[in-house]
Amino acid sequence: MRSIISLFLILVFSFSASAGLMKQHMKEMGRHFKKISSTMRDTSQNEANAALAAQIVVLLSEVYTEVPDTILELPEERQAEAFAHYQDLTQQVYNLGQQLEQAFLANDNNLAVQIYKQMKNIMEDGHDKYEPQD
Repeated sequence: MRSIISLFLILVFSFSASAGLMKQHMKEMGRHFKKISSTMRDTSQNEANAALAAQIVVLLSEVYTEVPDTILELPEERQAEAFAHYQDLTQQVYNLGQQLEQAFLANDNNLAVQIYKQMKNIMEDGHDKYEPQD
């Protein structure tokens, strides 16, 4: 009986830690995204913005397999479809994040602005559906 209780506590702790880590990564991405937003037209910030875009890509790869709380709150029969949609949006932002990094490295700030706007639109749509509520 102790083994079952211990296993249950480990699973609950792991799930809580995972959910907390996802929120932490999402907030960190948001900070990076805001920093890029405020400096993306300043060519002297291109190297720093490229590094921030690369960090966003890394964070996206870490949350790709995590299930947002709002999806877990859906009826079970809708969760798989919602999670697939979440992963699709995440992959789109991941790909654009790589392109954003390259645009900054190429000193193509006009392209960086266009990519940023695409990322922002996708992220806003995703947050409307899948952002965990505090």
